[in-house]
Amino acid sequence: MLIFKIKIILLVFIASNTVLLSQWDSKSIWCIVKVNYRFVSQPRLKPDKIDIMSRAIGTAFFISNSKFITANHCLNNNLLKPDEGFKYFKYILVSADGSIIQDYKIIVDKPEYDLTIGLLNDSNNSVYVWELSSDYNIGDTVYNIGYPGKMTYAQSIFKIDIKDDIVVKDTIKLHISTNTGEIVNDSNITINMDGLKLENINVIVLNYFMTFGFSGCPVILLNNNKVVGFASFGNYAVINDKFLIENDIYPGVGMVIRTKDFIQYLY
Repeated sequence: MLIFKIKIILLVFIASNTVLLSQWDSKSIWCIVKVNYRFVSQPRLKPDKIDIMSRAIGTAFFISNSKFITANHCLNNNLLKPDEGFKYFKYILVSADGSIIQDYKIIVDKPEYDLTIGLLNDSNNSVYVWELSSDYNIGDTVYNIGYPGKMTYAQSIFKIDIKDDIVVKDTIKLHISTNTGEIVNDSNITINMDGLKLENINVIVLNYFMTFGFSGCPVILLNNNKVVGFASFGNYAVINDKFLIENDIYPGVGMVIRTKDFIQYLY
């Protein structure tokens, strides 16, 4: 059994018109981190060298003390294998305050909704539980919180060692970010790109773009802090020739899987 010891330094980027940091619980947003490692033999009876590669790949949030949601293209049963060149791996959840979760299983694997639901083997009463809602209106102001890819890659630090099957992490530095915007449309889409295949499903369209790393993060109504969906993808193209998402008004959009569509899989 792998044991993780983590010290986290948190960097926070605040976009304009965002919610105050004081409104965030330290265990409200979790970063999905993949740890790959391998043992490399050394000459002259020296101890094996351990090569380790860790990377942040997405965002998750809890909807009960034991269930969390993320995007399927970030975490699914087909991804449960090490990256090329490595023999061992581990997906862990890391919160802003340095808490970790590693003892869980995937109970819902629905690529057709880009949905993954994980279940902790033991309930965790310290996690922040988000309230879901199926109710929203075009024009509602929303915000999201997550771990954007470019900034996370550029500013994250992973210092990890493994000794006697124990993974020791001296320092992890993560970059968490938030965006605010509006719901501008409901759109029916079919898309097949970068391992994401969605056919004839309805999504919430936002008037701002969410980059890699935000995938799986909650999209939250500003007026009541309820989650109306989770981030799936953003794009700079025409969706089904119906919605232009690069122009002077909307320089890119975010696509959100709706709570009203995936709630059937939660219970």
